[in-house]
Amino acid sequence: MAPPPRRRPIEQAFDEIAYGPERTLNLRAHQPTRAEAIARTEAWLRERQMTGVKGGEVLVITGRGNASVDNVSVVREGVLGLLSSLRRRNVIRGFREHTAGSFVVELA
Repeated sequence: MAPPPRRRPIEQAFDEIAYGPERTLNLRAHQPTRAEAIARTEAWLRERQMTGVKGGEVLVITGRGNASVDNVSVVREGVLGLLSSLRRRNVIRGFREHTAGSFVVELA
């Protein structure tokens, strides 16, 4: 089975313009463990919530897991579980998959 196509540079450029460094958490760049990714994402989202990020939406990049065992990203799955939990606890209003390796999160 062929891997999904990579994002085009133009799409990545649009994300950088739309969200910018203050509203983007790139977990993929640091290759954290599942536990590290969950802790870092929760702390980062709570910080963004407290600082009142303009626009109310942020981008969390987890990666697709192409280099993971069975091409399943444990970081992505961990962050997905965290986002569901944070929504139930009213830390975030909601989230949606932006790409196969990222989520757009609406802060509460």
